[in-house]
Amino acid sequence: MGNNSSSSYKNNNNNNNNNNNNFSNGNNSNNFHTPQPLNGSSYSNPKCKSKEEILSVLNKQPFPIAEEINDLIISLRQSFYEGHIDTRQLLSRLEYIFYASEDFEKVKSYFVSLSKPVCCSRVWGSSYENKDTNKNLNFFYRCKTCALSPNSSICFECFKAGPHEREKHDYSMSFASYGGSCDCGSLDSWKRSGFCSEHEHPEVDYSPSGNMDKLHLFTTHLVLRHILLIFLNITFDLFASSLNNNNNFNFNNNTTTFTTTTTTTTTTTTSNSTSTSPTKKLQQPTLNTIETKETISIKILKWLNDISHVSRSISHVLSEELCYQSLDPMSLDPNNIKPLIFTSMEYQLELIKNQQQQQQQQQQKEEEEKDERNKEEENVNLLKLTKEEIELLKFEFKLPNEFSPPLKRILFIEQKNIRQEYMFIFLFLLCEHTFKFGFSQSYLNVYKSLCYKDTVDILFRFSPQVFSVCSVSEQFSIGMEFGFLDCIFESLFFHLQVSDKLDKNHIAIVSDLKTILQHRNIAHHMIFEKRKYLKHYINLLQTIQSTSNDIKSSSGGDELNDEDYYYHHSHNDGTNNGDYQRRYIDTHIPYEDINWIQFFQIDTEFKDISNILIDSLSTQDSLEGLKDMITFIATNLVEDPQIQELQPYFNVMVSKKDIYMGEKSITTTLPFHRFLGVSIHKVIQLYNDGMVTIKDLLPINFNCFAFLYPLLNANVYTQQVNSNYWVRNGDVNVKKKAYVYSLFFLEMDLSLIQMITSLINVNDFCIFTSKEFGALLPYGSTTVINSGGGVDKNNLFRIASNVSLSSNHHRYSHFLKFIIEVLQERLFFMTPDQHTKYTLIQILCSKPKTHSQIDSVMNYVERELKYEHILKEISDEIPPSGDNPTNYKMKNEFWKNFNLYYPIYTPYILGEESLQAFFEYKKQLKISYQNSLPMPPKYENLSSIEFEKLSTKTTPTSTTSTTPTTNSKIIGEESMDTSSDNSTTTTTTTTTTTTTITTTTTNNNNNIIIKKDNDQIKFFGIMNSDYLHFMITNILLSFIQGRETNEIGCGINDAFYLLVLILENKIKFKSLSTQTPTSIQMISTQIPWEILDQPLNSFSTYGDAILCILQKFNFFGIGRSTLDVLLEYYQESYTNNIYLDKKEYIDKCLSILYHFDESIAKRIKSRSPTFSPIKLSLNSDGVTSSNGNNNNNNNEDNDNQNNNNNNNNNINSNNNNNNNDDDDENNNNKRDNEKKLKDAKKRQAEIMAKFAKQQTQFLQNVDDLGYDDDDDEMDCSFSAHNSGKKNKQTPISSPGKTTTSTTTTTTTTTSTSSPSPFINGGISGSGNGFESISKSKEIFNDNIKNQSCVLCYESHISDSDPLSLISFLQPSKMIAYSKCQYVEKKYPELTKYDFFVGSEPLYYNFPQKRDMNTLNYMSSLHIRSCGHYIHKKCHSVYFLKVLTNEQDENFKPSLKEFLCPLCRRVANIIMPTYTESSVTCSPIISSFDITNSNSGNNNIGGNGLTTNNNNTGIGSSSGNSINNSPSIGGNANNLSIWVDSLKKRLKDLVVIEPRSKLFFSDWLSTLIPSMIEGITPWVLYQIVSKNIEFLELASRLVELSPPSNNNNNNNNKKTAYPIGNELFSRDMLTIHTLFNLIGSLNQSSIDSKFKERLVDIIKGKSGSILSVDPFSLFIVLVSILGTPTNQDVEIITTLVLNLFITQFYLTNLYLEKEINKKQVKSISQIFQQTYITASTSTLRMKYEDRLKKVMEPLVRCLFIAYQFLQPPQISGDGINYINREDLTNKEKIYSRLGINSMEEIINRALFNNPYLNQWLSQMESKKADPFFIVEYRRPKFITLPESFEDFFVSSSQRECLNCKTKPEFSAVCLLCNQLVCSHKSECCNDDDKHYNISEGYKHTLKCGSFKIGFFLETKAPRIDILRDHRKSVFNNGYLDQYGESDPTLDRGKPLIRNDNNLQDIWNCWITHSIEDRFLSNSTLSSRTF
Repeated sequence: MGNNSSSSYKNNNNNNNNNNNNFSNGNNSNNFHTPQPLNGSSYSNPKCKSKEEILSVLNKQPFPIAEEINDLIISLRQSFYEGHIDTRQLLSRLEYIFYASEDFEKVKSYFVSLSKPVCCSRVWGSSYENKDTNKNLNFFYRCKTCALSPNSSICFECFKAGPHEREKHDYSMSFASYGGSCDCGSLDSWKRSGFCSEHEHPEVDYSPSGNMDKLHLFTTHLVLRHILLIFLNITFDLFASSLNNNNNFNFNNNTTTFTTTTTTTTTTTTSNSTSTSPTKKLQQPTLNTIETKETISIKILKWLNDISHVSRSISHVLSEELCYQSLDPMSLDPNNIKPLIFTSMEYQLELIKNQQQQQQQQQQKEEEEKDERNKEEENVNLLKLTKEEIELLKFEFKLPNEFSPPLKRILFIEQKNIRQEYMFIFLFLLCEHTFKFGFSQSYLNVYKSLCYKDTVDILFRFSPQVFSVCSVSEQFSIGMEFGFLDCIFESLFFHLQVSDKLDKNHIAIVSDLKTILQHRNIAHHMIFEKRKYLKHYINLLQTIQSTSNDIKSSSGGDELNDEDYYYHHSHNDGTNNGDYQRRYIDTHIPYEDINWIQFFQIDTEFKDISNILIDSLSTQDSLEGLKDMITFIATNLVEDPQIQELQPYFNVMVSKKDIYMGEKSITTTLPFHRFLGVSIHKVIQLYNDGMVTIKDLLPINFNCFAFLYPLLNANVYTQQVNSNYWVRNGDVNVKKKAYVYSLFFLEMDLSLIQMITSLINVNDFCIFTSKEFGALLPYGSTTVINSGGGVDKNNLFRIASNVSLSSNHHRYSHFLKFIIEVLQERLFFMTPDQHTKYTLIQILCSKPKTHSQIDSVMNYVERELKYEHILKEISDEIPPSGDNPTNYKMKNEFWKNFNLYYPIYTPYILGEESLQAFFEYKKQLKISYQNSLPMPPKYENLSSIEFEKLSTKTTPTSTTSTTPTTNSKIIGEESMDTSSDNSTTTTTTTTTTTTTITTTTTNNNNNIIIKKDNDQIKFFGIMNSDYLHFMITNILLSFIQGRETNEIGCGINDAFYLLVLILENKIKFKSLSTQTPTSIQMISTQIPWEILDQPLNSFSTYGDAILCILQKFNFFGIGRSTLDVLLEYYQESYTNNIYLDKKEYIDKCLSILYHFDESIAKRIKSRSPTFSPIKLSLNSDGVTSSNGNNNNNNNEDNDNQNNNNNNNNNINSNNNNNNNDDDDENNNNKRDNEKKLKDAKKRQAEIMAKFAKQQTQFLQNVDDLGYDDDDDEMDCSFSAHNSGKKNKQTPISSPGKTTTSTTTTTTTTTSTSSPSPFINGGISGSGNGFESISKSKEIFNDNIKNQSCVLCYESHISDSDPLSLISFLQPSKMIAYSKCQYVEKKYPELTKYDFFVGSEPLYYNFPQKRDMNTLNYMSSLHIRSCGHYIHKKCHSVYFLKVLTNEQDENFKPSLKEFLCPLCRRVANIIMPTYTESSVTCSPIISSFDITNSNSGNNNIGGNGLTTNNNNTGIGSSSGNSINNSPSIGGNANNLSIWVDSLKKRLKDLVVIEPRSKLFFSDWLSTLIPSMIEGITPWVLYQIVSKNIEFLELASRLVELSPPSNNNNNNNNKKTAYPIGNELFSRDMLTIHTLFNLIGSLNQSSIDSKFKERLVDIIKGKSGSILSVDPFSLFIVLVSILGTPTNQDVEIITTLVLNLFITQFYLTNLYLEKEINKKQVKSISQIFQQTYITASTSTLRMKYEDRLKKVMEPLVRCLFIAYQFLQPPQISGDGINYINREDLTNKEKIYSRLGINSMEEIINRALFNNPYLNQWLSQMESKKADPFFIVEYRRPKFITLPESFEDFFVSSSQRECLNCKTKPEFSAVCLLCNQLVCSHKSECCNDDDKHYNISEGYKHTLKCGSFKIGFFLETKAPRIDILRDHRKSVFNNGYLDQYGESDPTLDRGKPLIRNDNNLQDIWNCWITHSIEDRFLSNSTLSSRTF
C-alpha cells in the first residue's frame, strides 16, 4: 500500500511515476517482468549460476558487494524465466544467498538465537499440516475466561498445558471452518494468566531482526523481495481479471493503472549518492517450463511457509517484505509509516546517520561510565557500523509500483489452492502484533474490493484477526482521517447500492463493524464523540429499514448533505422491498424467498451493535451531550407513508389501511426504532434521579405515533401469524419468521411501546392500537356509531368490503393479549438476572428441559447471558439415565411466576403443554380452583414503586350531560403534550336521561399520583382507559348472551385475565394510599350509582377503572355493567357448573370489588346472597388470596355446586328483584343458555366423531384392499375375510390376546418403546415329566387359534392361506465370530486344524455342504418375529398394492422387506403356522417302553431306568404318563435298545402331506441365494439349532463397567441381561413356530435312506458322529421322530450329553498332544490310554471345573428346546414361556432336565456309552477331526479413550491400511480398531453397478457378525451403525456434563465416554435387535458410508 501519512521518510517514486507502464492487457499470459541489463552487460541468454559461483560471490573479501548479490539473484531469475532451471532448482540456489552460507543449520541456529518466539502461532485448517508437530489437528479451543475477544482461540497443546481445565474455565472445543492460529502468548488476544507454560510474552518486545548482522539482513530481505516479485509476476493474470471487474477500486491513494507488463528498476550506487534510473520497456520472454503457473505459485508459497517457520526473526523479515514497510514494534504509528529497508535511500542515509550518532554516544559512555557498558553489550553490534556495512545499507532495490505492497496484491488471487497456501502463511504471521499492524495498512485499502460475494470468504478469515485486536483497531479507527470505520461504512453502502438484495457479504461487513465496536473506546467515539459516524450509522439503519422512495425525515430533522453520499434508497419499491410482507387474501402465499433470513441476521447484528454502542455511554458523559445525541437521533426518524394518510376513529386519527385485509405491508426489521428507544432508556438509567424525563429528551415536534406505528404493526403481524392467518398453504417460512422475531426482538419492542406509551393519552393509545388489530367497537358493526345513534360520515372506519368482519377471528383476543403484554413487567423494568429468571421459568413451565434446549432459547434471548446460577435456583436437576440426558424441572414455588402471555412462551405453547403441567401442579398440591386458568404473575419491581396519596378525589359536581364536542385529535405534538396530564373536565350526554352531571377526573390513576422520577411507568394509565373497559364489557356480555363468534370465544379468557390484572393493581394502589400494607380493608366512599346505573351508548370519560367497571352500557338493547356481567357469570358457573376454567377469575374480580367499597359489596350481596368473597391480603408479591382451608375449595365443582343448587330459587328471585330486567328477558336468557349447552354437546360430539374417524382411518384403508381373481386355491373358509372383523390386534396386545379395539396406532421400533406382546410366566408343573410332543402341538395350535390377522382381523386357517408369523431374517456370524476370535486368543493350538484353521475356518461361514456336516457350520440365519400374524394372501395384497408404491428411506421392497402393518417393525419373511387340521405327523408307535427289556440289567451308578415310581426315571410303561422329571444317564443297554428300535420306528412314521405347497423354503431360498448352496433338511435343522444358540448367547449375563469413582472394586460390579424380556418372549415364540414348521417341512422331504444312515451314524457304522455338533444332533433327532415321547427325549438327551463329553475329552486330547492326520489311526488307543484307564477321581480333579463351564451353554440350550417339546399351558395372553431369568436359575434347569448334579453326569456319562469304541473307530477311518468343544465368550468393543478429544488426537495421525494415507474423513471400527475412509473420502471406494461401495461397508463383510459394523467417526462423536444396506447414526457414545450429545460439536462442551450407552449398542448387536432399536432413524446409505 502507498503511504497516506505525513511521514518524514517518503519513497521517491518519481521515476516510477514517470514510467506510465501502461501496457496492453492482451499480452500473452506467460509474459513477465524482464530484468534490465546490468552494468552494460546483456542477460538475454545467461548461464545458470552454479553453487560454487554463488558462494564465491558471497564469500568475497573483505565483504560481498550488494550490487553483485542483486545481479546474481536477477541472473537466477532470468534463467528460471527462460527454462534453464525449474522452480525447485531456483529455490535451492536462492537458499544459499538467503543464508549467505552453505551451512544452513548453523545459520538457522543463529537466526533462532536472535529472538525467542513469544507466541505459539500454530496454524490449523481443514488441510493444514503443522510444520512443528507434523499433525493435522484442525480443531481448537475457546476460553471465555481468558480470551480478550470472542474470536480468540488456542491450540490443543497450549490448552492442555494451560490452566483452563485445572481451574475449570468456561471453555469449548470446535473444528476449524476457515482456519486460524493459536493466540497463546499474544497480549493482543489472550490474558497473560491464560498463557501456557511454554509461551510468555516479554514486558518489552524489541524488533526480532534488530540485532541481525547486516549481511544476513541484506540477503534475507533481498531474496524474499525477489521471490515475491517472481510470485507476483507469475500470478499477475490470476488476480488481474478480478481487479478489472472492479472499476471503483483504488490500489493506492492515487489511481494507478494496473497493467499486465511492468518494468524493473536498477540502481547505480556510489559512496556518496545513489541514483535510480528508469527502466526500459522490453519485449517480454516466454516462460519456457512445463510447470503450470499454479504449480509454481504453490511451490513458492510452500517455500515461504517453511522459511517463515525457521525463526521469529525470519518471519519478521517476511512480514516487512509483505507489508513493504518497516515494522519496528517500538515505533508503530499509522500516521508515521517508515519505509522498508533497502527501498528508500533517504530513509537509509538517515538511518546510517542515526546509528553513527548512537555509536559516538556509546563510545563516550564507555569512557565515562564503564559500568554501563556491560548493560549495553547486546547493542554493540547494532551500533558499530563498518564501512562495508554502510555500503550495504546504501543499496536500494524497489518493487514496481504495481506490486507495492505485495500483500495487497496477493489478497486478490482467486485460485483456491493458492489462496489456501497464502492463507496459512498469513495466519501464522498474524500472531505477531507487528504483522497485524502492517496487514491492517493493506487491508484498509483492499477491504472494499474484497466485499463481493465471490471474495467475502477472505473477510471471514482475516477480519477477526485484525478487528478483534484492540490496540490495532483503535490506532486505525480513532485519529485517522480515513480509518476502519470509514472503510466499513463506505464498503457497506457501496455494496448495498450495487446489490439487489442482502447477501452474506453484507452480513460479513456488518459483522466486522460489530467486531471492531467491541472495543469500548471505538464504540464511544462513534456514538458520542464523532457525530459523523453516528450519522453514518443512522443512515445505515434507515437504509435497511426503509420502505419507499417517499420516506423522508420528519419535520425539524437535518437535511441530507453531500456527506451522506451512501444514504441510498434507489431500490425501494414502496411495498415489498427488503423484509416487507403483506397478507394474501384470495390466493395462497407464494413460496417465499428466504431473503428474510438475511434481514433477520443483519437485524440481529444491528441489535448487538446498538447495544454495544449504547453500553459505552456512562455518567462521565455530560447530560447535555446525551440530550443532544438523543435529539440528533430522534430528528432522523423516518415516518411510514401510511402514517401520513389518516382518518378519524372515535375522534382519533388512525391509518386507513388494514393489515389483515392485505392492504399494506409490514416489517419486523426495525433497527432504527430499537436504537433510538434503547438509547433513551439508557440515558434515563444513567440519570435516574429525576434530572431528565422521556419528554425532556425528545424534540418538541417528535411524533410518538409515528414511532409507535411500525412496532405495533410487527406485533399485529406476529399475533396473526401465530393464529395461522398468514399460513394458507402450509408454508412454514412465515411462521418461522414470526417465531424468531418473538425470540429475538418482541420483548424489546414491547418495552419500547411501554416507554413511548407514557407520552400518549391512554384512550388515544387504545383506540389507535385497537384499530390496527381490527378490534372495532361496538362489536358487530362496520361503522362507528356516534353518540347520537346515527352514523358519522367523517368517522367511518372502513369502506364496505366483500370480506366479512366476522371472518377476522381472534381480532379482539389479539388486541387484549397485546394490552396484557404491555401492562406486564418488561425488559426495561428488570435487572438482567430478573429477566433471565423470568425467561427460564417460562421455558421450564411446560415440562423438564435438557440443558441444550434451555441453552438454545437463552442464546436467542441474550447470547452472552450467564444463567447457570439462576437455573440451579429455580429448578431441580434430574440426573441422566440411559438415553435420557440431564433434565431440569422447575420447582413448585416458581409456578407463581407462570405467565400465560409471556412473549417467548405465547407463540408456540399457548394452552398446550404448559397449561397441562400447570393443572397437574395444582392437582398435585391440592390447590383450589384446580380447573381454572393461571392468574397474572406478581410484579417484582413495579410493586415497590413509591406512590403518594392524591389530595383531591373524583366527585359528582354537575347535573347536566352533553355530547362531547371536541374535535378529532391529530396525532403528533398535540397528543404528546396532553398525555402527561389528563386533568380535564368533560361533560357527557346520554340518550336516555336529561340529568346532567359534571365529573371531574383529576388523574387517570384515581387516588394516586406518580412521581416525576417514575415517568416511565405512566403506561399503567392504560388500566384506566374508558375505551378499553368499554370493549371488555362488550366482549363479556356478548359471550354470555350467546352472541359470541369464534373470535369472542377466544377473547373471553383474555378479557377476564386483563380484568383481574387491572383490579389487582387497583386494589394494591388503594391499599397503599390508605397505608395498610398487610391487609385490605373495606372503605366506604361515595360512588355515584345514580349516574352509573344510567346506560351509555359509548365509552365514558371517567379515567378510572372502578367507575368504568360499574358503569352500565347499552349492548344489544340490554343495559349491563361489567359488574352485572361478572355476577351473571358467577351465577351461571355455580348453578350449571360451567365456566370451570374461569371460576377463579370470576371469584377474584368480584372479591376485589367486594373489598374495594362497601356500597359495591352491598350490591354484590343483594344480587348474589350466597357469594362468599375470597380473603385478600397484600404482601411483597402484591395482592394474594387466602382461602383458609384449601379443602373447602378443592372440590368446588361439587360442594359449591351443591350449596348453590339448594339456593337457586333464591338467587334467581333476588336477581329479578334487583335487576332492571323483566321476565321475558330472563326467559330469553334461559333459552340462550339451553341453546349454548346443546351447541356445546354438539361440538363435543363432532370432535369425538372426528377423533374416531382418525382412529379408524387405517381400517378404512384396509377395506379398500382387494384380492386377485386368480386365487384358485381359496376355499370356502376364506369367505370369512369380509364377513366381519373380530379378534383385532392392537400394538399393546399380545399375539395370544383377543381384543375388540379398533384403535390402530404406530409404535416405534425400539425394543423398549412398545409393551411386550407376551406375559412371561413361570413354568407350571415343572416337576412333571414329559408327555408326548403331540400335546405340545396341541398347546401351540390352541394358541394359534386365538390369533388374528393384522389386516383382516380374522383367525381362520387353511392350507392355501395359513396364518403366518411376521418375521425378519438376517444372516449372522455371531457364534462363528465369537468362537473363532476367542479360540485364536485362548486356544491357539487348535487353529492348525481344519475346524479353526486360517482366517476363514472350515465351518466359519454359512452351510455349504448337503450332508450331515451342515450341522457343524457356525454361521446361520437369525429369525425374529414382531409377534403379529398375517394371512398369506393378505400379505400378498398388502405387499403388492401398498408397499410397492410406498417410498421409504429405511427399508427396501425390492429385497422383500416390508413393515408390519401394526407395529411398523421391519420384516422380510412370514412363517406359516399349520395346525393339526392341515398337517399331522405322528408315528405308528406312540410310545416306547423299555422297562421290561432292561429289568435284568444292572443300573450303573444306581440311576438307571427302573419301574419304581419313587425313583427318578420312567415310572410307567405308558409314554404319555410320567410322574417325575426324566433322569439323564441311564443304562447303556437302554441306549442300545432304543437305537436298535429307532430304524424300524422311522420307517413306520406316517406323514400326512399338506394339501398345498409349503412356501417357506422357496421364500427362504430367494432371500439367501448366495450364502447357502441350497435349503436342505440339514440346513433347516441347523437354522433351528443356531437360533436357540443365538438366544442362549444373548441371554448370558454381562458385567457392567463400574463407575469411574469405584476404582474397579469387585464388590461394586453389577451384571445385567443384554436381552430384554420382550425380545426374549418374541424369540421364544419365533423359535417355537420355526421348530414346528421345520418339522412339518422335513417330514415330507426326508427319505428312508436318510433315516437309515442317521441310525448308522449313531451306532458308529457310518460317518463320524464325533465330528457332529451335539446340540444340532439333538434337534435333528427330536424333530425327525415327529411326536417323540418323554422316553425318547430322555434317551436323546443322554446320547447328546455322552457325545458332548466325549468330544470334550477329545478336544483336550488334541490340546495336550499334537495329533495330526497320520496319528488319527491310533486315536482310539491314545484315548483309551489317556481317559479310559484313568480313575474317575483323576478325571474329575483335572477337568471338572472346565467341563462345567463348557457344558453350561449346552444345558441352557437344551432347557430352551424343552419348552417347545412340552410348553406350559396357555394363559389369557398366550403361551407362558420361560423368561431370561430362568436361564440363570440352575435349580430350575436341572429340575426340568432331570439332572441331580453336574458332577453326576461328568462321572457317569463317559462310561455309559456302548458305542464309544465304534465312534472312535469311525473317526479314525474317516480321518476326521472331532467337533471341538471349547469355551467361548462374546466379543467386546474396543476400549475407547475417556474423552472424545483424546480419541480425536489419537486417531488423527493414523493411516488407512488400504490407501496408506491420512484421510480427511475417517472412522474407527469398534470391533477391531481398524481405521477406514468414510463417506467423503473417495480414495477407498469401489464403484459397483448400483452403489459406490465404501471401505466401511467392505469392512463389515470380513469383520464382525457379517454385514454389521460400528464405526466411530474421528471428527465427530457419532457412531455409524451399518448393517447391509441400512445405516443409523448413534450420537450418545460421548456425552457432555449434562448427559447430552453434541454430534456436530456445535456446543463445544467437553465430551466424556458414556459406557452405559455403548453397552446399549453392544446389547443390540449381541441380541440381533439393531433393527428393533434403530430402524426409525435409518437410511439406505450403508454401502456409500
